[in-house]
Amino acid sequence: MSATIVKAGLGRLDDLEPLWEALRQHHHAVMPSLGPLREPADSWGRRRAHYEKELADPRAYLLLAELDGRVVGYAMVLGGSPSQTWAIESTATLETIVLLPEARGRGVGSQLVERVKEEARADGVTHLGLGVVAGNEDAIRFYRRHGFEPAFVEMIARP
Repeated sequence: MSATIVKAGLGRLDDLEPLWEALRQHHHAVMPSLGPLREPADSWGRRRAHYEKELADPRAYLLLAELDGRVVGYAMVLGGSPSQTWAIESTATLETIVLLPEARGRGVGSQLVERVKEEARADGVTHLGLGVVAGNEDAIRFYRRHGFEPAFVEMIARP
């Protein structure tokens, strides 16, 4: 089943709350060693404020995936910075992509990624990055199928 992918702005942020909650729970399931989760309202409040701030940048955008008029997924893309090491000038970051559990395995995630890539190419972006929780093997396989490959490894420790 094909989803409708629409570009959205600040007025649609509240549509993201149940999806963010699904992602929050999923992150904990794949990486419980990072400790307890924030309460849902606190987590969403922080994420919503982050999105409000990021969407003030004209390079940032939000894509919603809708099935039967219901938002079942989204992708948040942020403008990036040129590399100081490599000759890479125009970058973007697929900062968040999430689907409701019932929308997974139906091609909606692939539609979102392909639309992100289309938007990036139209904006002159040459390199698109993303981060993924290390224990999220399903997501890593998904991103690899869409042409992403590891470039950096972020590590964490408790001091």
